[in-house]
Amino acid sequence: MKIAIDGPAGSGKGTLAKLLGSFYNFPILDSGKIFRKAGLILSNGEVVISDYSDLEDALRNIDEIKFDEEILSSEKTAKIAAKYASNKLLRRYINTYIENFAKNKSDIIIDGRDIGTVIMPNADLKIFVTANPESRAARRHHEAIRHGVNVSYEEILRDIISRDLSDSQREDSPLRPADDAHLLDTTEMGIEAAFEAARVLVDAALDH
Repeated sequence: MKIAIDGPAGSGKGTLAKLLGSFYNFPILDSGKIFRKAGLILSNGEVVISDYSDLEDALRNIDEIKFDEEILSSEKTAKIAAKYASNKLLRRYINTYIENFAKNKSDIIIDGRDIGTVIMPNADLKIFVTANPESRAARRHHEAIRHGVNVSYEEILRDIISRDLSDSQREDSPLRPADDAHLLDTTEMGIEAAFEAARVLVDAALDH
């Protein structure tokens, strides 16, 4: 069972993927975390990202390079990743990385922004998780406060709206639901309710 979970920042897709992976004992891959790691690596080096071979050299050992989880999940790192995410060569490299990771696995959950449309267009189940910007900003703000980060709700909301626009309008792999994706709006849902709604979809796909 290959499951693609897409959606904008703060929609809850990452948490949902982790819960489903734990429940069904499926391996998961957070593509957003790969972009965040890549962004941190590229921002700290002298890499010519217009040169694919240079990019390959810089990211060849991305699995072995470790970052603190709080750094990876921070708003600062999210901004760095967003800066690089629209680069076609970087997307090509990371897409190939994800495809290679998934191709020999019979069961896998991958979350991101173009998994169901580009990375796994033949996934057995596609879920597009969404929520209004205000709800997503509130979640991100709560998470930032929990980690002791001093950032305002208004700043996070502006960043989310800007990222949504950039993701949906980029020429290469824009953020959009696959035609056969199940839409899951979590605006009024807690994570438990979202998990139960997603589990119904997974169970139906497994029984198909």
